[in-house]
Formats: sequence, C-alpha cells, structure tokens
Amino acid sequence: MNLLTFAGVTLSAISIAFMVLARLQLGKSFALSPKANDLVTHGVYSRLQHPMYLFVDLTVCGIALAVHHWYVLAVPGV
Repeated sequence: MNLLTFAGVTLSAISIAFMVLARLQLGKSFALSPKANDLVTHGVYSRLQHPMYLFVDLTVCGIALAVHHWYVLAVPGV
C-alpha cells in the first residue's frame, strides 16, 4: 500500500465516522424530504452549517485518492 492509498483510506474512514456522528446528532430532525423540523445547534452543527454534505464529499475524495482514479469525481456528460 503506497502513501496515497493509505491517505485516501484514512481520509475516507475519518470522514465516514464524522458523517455518522453528524447524522446521530441530527436525531429526529433528519428527514429524506426537506422540511423544517427542529433547529440543531449543538455538536458539529455548532461549527459547520452542513457537515453531512462536507463529510460525504471528503469521503468521495478519499475513495478517489485511494483508488487513484480522479475521474470518479467527474460529472457524466460534461
């Protein structure tokens, strides 16, 4: 395992852990369809506005780094 693969796997693992933490901190405010429930202002939501989006993006970047294929980040048809 080379350094880039190790860095990608590490980034993905840490990002997934933080993504799960952010989801758990949402609690009953989580919904698949957008609707206004309670405002969450504790935990990672006190520091970041949309932590789940950030950690999903970091996970995808970590996977791309680990497999050495950046085209997984490209938008098809563009």
